[in-house]
Amino acid sequence: MITLRGGWGQTYEPRADFTECNCLVSTLDRGIPREEYHLAMVRRSIGAIAFAGLLVTFTLAQEPHTSSPSTIPPTIKISFPREIAFENIWLEYGLYGPTGGGRNYNGLTGSKSISQFDWGQGHIVVPDHSYEIAALRDGQPVNRFKALAWTRGCQVVTFDSVVAATDVVLRFSCVPLRSIPLAGRIQQVDFIGNPSSLRVGYLPSKLDRFFCDSLGRPCRIEGPPLQILEVATATIAFDGSFKVNVPDFAEDPFFSEDSYAEFELTLTSSYVRVGPEAENLRSEENGLKMASSYPSEIVFVPFQLGSKIPSGTPAR
Repeated sequence: MITLRGGWGQTYEPRADFTECNCLVSTLDRGIPREEYHLAMVRRSIGAIAFAGLLVTFTLAQEPHTSSPSTIPPTIKISFPREIAFENIWLEYGLYGPTGGGRNYNGLTGSKSISQFDWGQGHIVVPDHSYEIAALRDGQPVNRFKALAWTRGCQVVTFDSVVAATDVVLRFSCVPLRSIPLAGRIQQVDFIGNPSSLRVGYLPSKLDRFFCDSLGRPCRIEGPPLQILEVATATIAFDGSFKVNVPDFAEDPFFSEDSYAEFELTLTSSYVRVGPEAENLRSEENGLKMASSYPSEIVFVPFQLGSKIPSGTPAR
């Protein structure tokens, strides 16, 4: 038996021919007064409209929020010959551009090989053997890019490019650079039972000027000293002797006029610096002066940073 309640709380019993079912049936002409029926229909319509409004609100709330697409900054891509491994490429680069308040900035990476840069702002693009850098500095767009790239057997390649709204594509081309034989003997160090190797680095004075000159605005250099940490390596014999080939940067167009440049020799096992005993070959910082050739054998001795090596017999 189905019991239907009218709008005024009255109970209406359906006629005997009313069949109970689980379907929706019309109550018209089923014993309910027409006025009460219309009132019930109005209430039902109001309820249906309210439910539909709630359903729309809920559906809109479930819609994923979409924002306007962000602007993708341009990239700077440097392509390298495939025969040059990334770990053998030295790279220094600067990103320049205005920030809020008109302040000018210059950000510079440390002196590293490309493989060491890969987890930073740039990344290696394997298919076309290139290195790609986002044209941003502190999250802000840049308008100029400067870089130096070098690998053994090649001259230094300079890049200086304006950065606009499109990607910048640059190419490293190797111009051969000859090497100079360097033979030496390290004294005052016991290598018997303590084998070691030698790392030769290059410390120029022109890098700061390259990254800051011609900007026409203030420039700051960030990070460690600008240098090529490793231009050559050599194994040291038990008697302290070694032979190595170093690049002839005196003939490199970029470094040729750098009279303050020097080679830095470091024992890799102990990080002890060694410098030439002969004063005519020694720089102010105890490094090996640049030259187009060197004597048949140069004596090197260890020294402490900040101290001077005692003068010895001039090398011939």
